[in-house]
Amino acid sequence: MKKPIFLLLFFSMVSVVTGDVLTRVCEADGHTPFDGRDIMVGTKLTILVGSSVAEYWWGGALVIEEANMTNIGYLYGRDCNEPECPGSCLPAAGEFAYTGEIEYPGIGFEFYGGEEPSVGDWFILDYNALDIGDCNILFYNYDVNETEPVNTLTLHHVRTRDFNGDTIVDFADLYILTSYWLAVDCNEPDWCEGTDLNTSHNIDFRDFALFCNYWLEATVYSFSLSDFNKDTRVDFTDFTVLASYWGATDCIYPGWCQEADLDTDGNIDFSDLSLLVDHWLEGAE
Repeated sequence: MKKPIFLLLFFSMVSVVTGDVLTRVCEADGHTPFDGRDIMVGTKLTILVGSSVAEYWWGGALVIEEANMTNIGYLYGRDCNEPECPGSCLPAAGEFAYTGEIEYPGIGFEFYGGEEPSVGDWFILDYNALDIGDCNILFYNYDVNETEPVNTLTLHHVRTRDFNGDTIVDFADLYILTSYWLAVDCNEPDWCEGTDLNTSHNIDFRDFALFCNYWLEATVYSFSLSDFNKDTRVDFTDFTVLASYWGATDCIYPGWCQEADLDTDGNIDFSDLSLLVDHWLEGAE
C-alpha cells in the first residue's frame, strides 16, 4: 500500500533545503529513485547527500530521531568498521571531506565538506529496515540551522514477505504461504511463519494480496545480521569479528559491538555464535 504522505515528505525535502545541498533516497543499488512505498523488514535503501553547486559546505547530519531510537531502522556508513567511515565520502565531496558516527541529536552520521568540491553526490549512507513501524530520519544542514533539522524523512516498515530469509520474495515464499492456506489459528509471535501478514489469525486472499505487492523484491538479511564486515559473505572474517568481542557484556544500540551481538541482549556468547553458524557461508547479495 502506497503512503502518499511519505512521498510528500521526500519531495519537499529535496525542494526546500537551501544552499543547494540535497538529500535523495534510492533503492539498494544506489541509483534507482525510492518510490516512497512501505518497505519490508530486511529492505536496504541508500541515502545520498550532494549538491548542485561546487561550493564549500559547512556540514550537516543525517540521524535517526532520538524518540525513534529503537531497533526499527539502522543507518550505517560504507566500509564503516570504525567510527570514521571513509568509504562514505565520495570523490565529489572534495579533498579532506569527513563523515563519522554521532549519537546526538540522534543516532547517525555527521558530514563536513572538503576542499574544492564538485557538483554531484558527496556522501553515501545505507539504511536497513530492522522491524515493523515508522522510523524518522532527520536531516541537518549546518549552513541553515545547527540545532534544528531542515527536514524529516519518514519510512514505514511492514512485515517481510521473504519468509524463508533467502533475500528474495519468490516461489519458495509463495509455497510457504500456500502451505498455510485457510489456516485459522495463526498467533504471535510466529504468525504461521510470518505468512499472516495482516495478523488477522487467518491466511486468506488478503494476505495473498499483501504478499503479491512485493513479488521479486530483495531483502538483505545476511547483510544486516551475520555479515559483519559487509563483504557479502558470512565466513571466517566475520567469525573473527565475533570472537574479538567474545564475553563482552556492554553491547548497546546502535553498534551492538560491531553488530556481533546478533540477539541484541547486550552480551556476546554462545547464542550469538549459534546465530552466526546458522548463516555460515551464505552470500549477502
